[in-house]
Amino acid sequence: YLLDIDVFPLELDSRDANALVFAFGLALLLTFFLRIQSLIGGRVLFNFLVGRYHKPSREDRVFMFLDIADSTSLSEQFGDRKIQALIGRFFFDIARPIAEHGGETYRYIGDEVVVSWPMVKAIEDARCVRCVLEVQKLLDRKSTEYRQLFGVVPRFRVGMHGGPVVIGEVGDSRRAIVYFGETVSRAVALQGACKRVDRDFLVSADLMDRLTLGEGFSSSFLGPVELFPDGATEDAYALSHGASDGGPLAD
Repeated sequence: YLLDIDVFPLELDSRDANALVFAFGLALLLTFFLRIQSLIGGRVLFNFLVGRYHKPSREDRVFMFLDIADSTSLSEQFGDRKIQALIGRFFFDIARPIAEHGGETYRYIGDEVVVSWPMVKAIEDARCVRCVLEVQKLLDRKSTEYRQLFGVVPRFRVGMHGGPVVIGEVGDSRRAIVYFGETVSRAVALQGACKRVDRDFLVSADLMDRLTLGEGFSSSFLGPVELFPDGATEDAYALSHGASDGGPLAD
């Protein structure tokens, strides 16, 4: 049997065509803004659009520098491409717990991610610290999957500090939002000190004084930790989950 089907070409009048073009353009614009929001965070995007950062402003913020441990040796063992895929997957996976705890991903630098919170949000229910512990729990849940895909489960080290920073726009053809100040320098230096003191999660004493950790958390006061070659130090705590005294985060 032959099935005879008449196919009528789709005819649009000018109003329908204009509406279709408008809807398509609106969808593209919405996708663009959602993509930018995912890159720099909704709050930063709003402040950028309203011009808040045209002139440098001062804010109290908490910064977290999270670095994948031993990435160089892992690259030598498994190859650059495989480890780059691992880094990409890891950063993708931890984006949700970061966002759920109010963190704003500031930038990715190789095998490191920089996350920031307004001070008020960070210290509320110790969200900045709970974020790190949720990242560890996520890795524990996905450990089998990581081993199957990459042959290894990544470990990470974290340095965290809070205080005043200056925030503003820089650049010409390519604009960027940047943070300046000792707060940022000390946060990244604490992350760098983790390996030297054999701890995975260091928080400055200044920030710890503002936090209420609650039950289920363990903190160990380390005293002055050397941060810079000139001998500058920062009183710091090593944090962990559970009853252990410092050391790697454990469930």
